[in-house]
This record gives sequence, C-alpha cells and structure tokens, in this order.
Amino acid sequence: VPIRTIQDRYPPIELLRYAGLFAWFCASIPLLLMYAWYTEPLGTEQYLGWWILHLLFGFTYWNQVRELPVRTGMPHRLLTVSVLSVTALGVSLMSKTALGGILLLVVGGLLPWMLPVGVAVAWLLGQNIALVLVLSTISDIPVSDAALTGGLFLAVSLFAFMSGMVGLRQNEARDELRKVNSELRATQALLADNTRIAERVRIARELHDLVGHHLTALTLNLEVATHLVEGKALEHVQQAHSLAKVLLADVRE
Repeated sequence: VPIRTIQDRYPPIELLRYAGLFAWFCASIPLLLMYAWYTEPLGTEQYLGWWILHLLFGFTYWNQVRELPVRTGMPHRLLTVSVLSVTALGVSLMSKTALGGILLLVVGGLLPWMLPVGVAVAWLLGQNIALVLVLSTISDIPVSDAALTGGLFLAVSLFAFMSGMVGLRQNEARDELRKVNSELRATQALLADNTRIAERVRIARELHDLVGHHLTALTLNLEVATHLVEGKALEHVQQAHSLAKVLLADVRE
C-alpha cells in the first residue's frame, strides 16, 4: 500500500491558495474594525472603495489560483496580475495605510506561476516601487518612511517570490515524474506483450517443426497404405488419411 506523504495530501498549489487566502483575510481585519482602529474614521466613499477593491482582489486571486499552473495566454495572465497589483495598491490608497503591501506579498508568491522569471522579477520590483509612490502621496507619511516601508515589503516579497518559485519547480518535477512513471508503465506493458508474442511464436514454431513434421510423415504413410489395403480396411485408411491432412492444415494455420 503506497504511503501518502504530506505533499500528496497538500499539494503546493493548495498550500499557496490557502496561505494567500489567509493573508487576504488578515488584511481585511482593519476593514471590520475600522472605527475602533482609526482615531479619524475614513469617509464613506473611501471605506466603500476599500471594501470593493479588497473583495475584487480576493475574488480574482481565488479564481486564478484554482487554475495554477496557468494554461491561458500571456495577455490573460498579464491582465490578472494587473488587476491584483492595482487593487492592492488601491487598498493602500483608499485606507491611507500600507495594508496593500500585504496583498502585494500574495501577488509576489503568485508571480512565478503566472509570468516568465525575468518578467516576474521586473513586475515584483515595479509593484513595490509603486507602493512607495502611493505611500508617499499620503500626507501624514514622510517620503523616507514610505521608502523604508516599501523596502521592507520588497524584502518579504522576494521571500514569497522564491517560495512560489520553489513550489513551481516542485510541481514541474512532480509532473515530470508522473510522465516518466507513465512511460515506464507503458514500456513494461510493451515488454510483457512482446514476451507473450515471443512465447506464441516459439510455440507456433515448435508446432510447425515438430508436430507438423510428424503429421506430414503420417500423411505420407497413410497415402502409401491406401495402395496396399482393400475392402473395409481401405475405407478406414482413407478416412484416417483425410483426418491427418485436415489436422496438418490446422496445425500450419
């Protein structure tokens, strides 16, 4: 009985999905505790915009992660990543906090599954630079603090990015292993078929060489016997001769 490992029970895609969902949920806690969290509550429009952007990020992320690794075209993948990054930055802009950086961490872990390595690294750097620019537009956050916060989120995003890269490589290795295993099973089945065919050929050769030889000799002897006997004995010899010829034809076939 095969032993199921943790990787079999919880594939990397499932772990990535639920880890990102948990981070998204943690980023939504200030939404639920807004009036207790902030000394100066946000306006209604900002609060609703925050909710809409946060829910749009979660919906896009959840539906996209279900299809990892992505099989769609590059335009669709770029659109998906753009929606995730823009909504994350929008959360920071609407809430006037760095909460969007948490969502960008989720995007960082997703990038290796969505884009080529070079494009993914450039996107990772770009979205963190955009986070610094967004934070610098908030009046009560100095530019130096915005840069420091962006640098911290970039460091953690790189860790999430590398974790996603490891998960992707592991998933590709598992797929390759499944492919090799399938080819091995097919080869084993082919070898078994070849063994059976070889056995049938050996048996057919023995039937043709041994039994066929004896039947040919028997047919010839019965042919001679038909010229040496008379009466009822001749009738039986002729029947035996006919049966021997039929049997010889069956063996050859």
